[in-house]
Amino acid sequence: MRALRGAASVAVASALVVAALPASTAHAAPPSAPYSAFTLDGGDSTAVINGTETYEASTANYFYFGPNGDSTVPDNVIVIANNGGRQGAATLVPPTGTTWNVGQTYETRRFPTESNQAMFDVSGEHGCNDMDGALTIKEIAREAGTGKVTKFAASFKASCGTVPLAVSGEIRFNSSIGYVGASNDKTLLDFGTVAHETTSAPQTVRFTSTGSDPITFGAATFAGAAPAAFAVGADTCSNSSVANGQSCTVQVTASPTAAGRQTANLVLPANTASGIKVVRLTVEGKDTRSLTASPERLDFGPVDPDVDGAPLKVTLTASGTKPVVLGTPSIGGATPGVYRITGDTCAGKTLAVGQRCDITVTPHPTQDGYAEASLLVPNDGLTNPQAIQLVLNGQMTPRGTFYPLPPSRVLDTRTGLGASKAPIGANRAIALQVTGRGGVPSTGVSAVVLNVTATQPTSSSYLTVYPSGVAVRPTASSLNFPKAWTGANSVTVAVGAGGKVDIYNAKGAVHVVADITGYYAADNRIENHGWTQGGAYHPISPWRLFDSRSDWGEPLDGGSYVNIGARWNRPEIDDHIRAFAVNITAVRPSKTGYLTAWNGDYWSQPETSTLNYTPGKVVPNLAIIPTIKCYDCGPIEGWPSIGIYSSATTHVLVDLVGFYDDSTIGGGLRFTPITPTRIADSRTGLGLSGALGA
Repeated sequence: MRALRGAASVAVASALVVAALPASTAHAAPPSAPYSAFTLDGGDSTAVINGTETYEASTANYFYFGPNGDSTVPDNVIVIANNGGRQGAATLVPPTGTTWNVGQTYETRRFPTESNQAMFDVSGEHGCNDMDGALTIKEIAREAGTGKVTKFAASFKASCGTVPLAVSGEIRFNSSIGYVGASNDKTLLDFGTVAHETTSAPQTVRFTSTGSDPITFGAATFAGAAPAAFAVGADTCSNSSVANGQSCTVQVTASPTAAGRQTANLVLPANTASGIKVVRLTVEGKDTRSLTASPERLDFGPVDPDVDGAPLKVTLTASGTKPVVLGTPSIGGATPGVYRITGDTCAGKTLAVGQRCDITVTPHPTQDGYAEASLLVPNDGLTNPQAIQLVLNGQMTPRGTFYPLPPSRVLDTRTGLGASKAPIGANRAIALQVTGRGGVPSTGVSAVVLNVTATQPTSSSYLTVYPSGVAVRPTASSLNFPKAWTGANSVTVAVGAGGKVDIYNAKGAVHVVADITGYYAADNRIENHGWTQGGAYHPISPWRLFDSRSDWGEPLDGGSYVNIGARWNRPEIDDHIRAFAVNITAVRPSKTGYLTAWNGDYWSQPETSTLNYTPGKVVPNLAIIPTIKCYDCGPIEGWPSIGIYSSATTHVLVDLVGFYDDSTIGGGLRFTPITPTRIADSRTGLGLSGALGA
């Protein structure tokens, strides 16, 4: 806004002043020629003035029209007016080196940048630093000799920044040309919150003619973002002519067509400077048939490319005041093919108020990077379809990878470690905490690898190891044993409720010992242990690494160990092996004892057993053993290797069936555990037609 510098001093500089008049109400008769007036109309904007104002010289508290500053530039004029505290002002300067021409419309700027632009600055309740517009000269007369403006008439309209029509109006001074002024008693009709399928109470806006000439209105319409949310009721303005001091009214109602805030403008064409009268409208639509989604967004986090990620579920609740009819959900948005609906209790359902249904979505990224989509749920509410954002980050995660651990004992019923100090009785199970123990993280674990040993059984029986919390105990057996026998088996078991697994004994009573040798990651929450990723599994055709009968021609002495290695002579493989999957067999042991398999580091040999044997027997067991690069190991110098210790003299066989890498070798496999399920039993014909022959 241009500063209104010294209005009192400006008044002294010109005789064309009407000042210090008493406040007045609207005159009984319309203004008569010659006209001296100044009108401002803010339209639907409050950037310059909120509403409208007509300053008529005979009724204004203050009205001035005359030279602005240098009187040697007679066409440089200013108008200043005040109505009881509401002040308006405008400064007009023709393009450089010119004077105003009647009938010409000038492009205006607050600060002209080109010689053909006029300077125009207008202010009301506010000013504007970035004002562009147009000024049309309708009448001008000048005093002979001095060139001082003695008559003037113009209309204008201007923007303010991004507001296209911030203000419009008329300027008159001693003019024979009449003018139109139109005030409205409201610039905004706010209908508050209105429920869908209902109509608000009507609100009325009054338009009053304040000019010398009648205001002529066209038909009322709506424009803006949501015109369909509003309707005209009683209307005395449309297509009418209203004389000075007279009024007409337009009644408006709101009926929301969408949830949330809806806005529009009531538009009345008029013979004003801007060509229209505008009133802003707003209503907050309340959906009577609304859905609440919990959660509002499904974020699957990091998901491995080319595999299914963990599914997530969204619950929809009818949260309005009326039942909601649902259609068939679908996936839309940027990358819909990355997601699929794998569970749905919502399709075609009518949800009563407060009733719920669920939709499950499973991700399957096809490449690295973020992928977004939307779960779309058609319904008969205002928010149709209901959209739930879906997002994931395609990237390699630890899910299903293996973390080998040095063997760690977590259960021994003989001593009370991990359970009561008592054998497991017949048809009984104990719950064993496995997460947070033996190097296994507390969260993010899908399965653990246990070496389970039965000892001192009072009867032939079997053990079943399975996830805690399953509804039905599996019929599969993890370890079978005769009376008075000691033996072990490697068991990979899914982690159940509370991070526990159950161990069930069928008959008699038996002591049980369990050693943890590794775990599988469930998701990206896994804690890292030594490397960022766990290992992927690489199966191979069984390969005998060692046989003391043929390699040595003699057994492994009791109290001794042997380092056994394997290599592929390819650094891209050998340098990334983290564990061997091996089948270890004790053959013809000299007395009762055990074998321990570990990474072969002499200083870290664990006090655990991989398998137990008795004299003269052949006893095998599967084991997943962490590897190290063996140095000072003779022919296997620098190879990935493991160590085998025997407590008594026995022949030892080691067969390699696969290895785990650090997830950098292509083609590796990841593990997804399930509850043990029997798929073959030749005794009953399950999976096999009968006993296997020789």
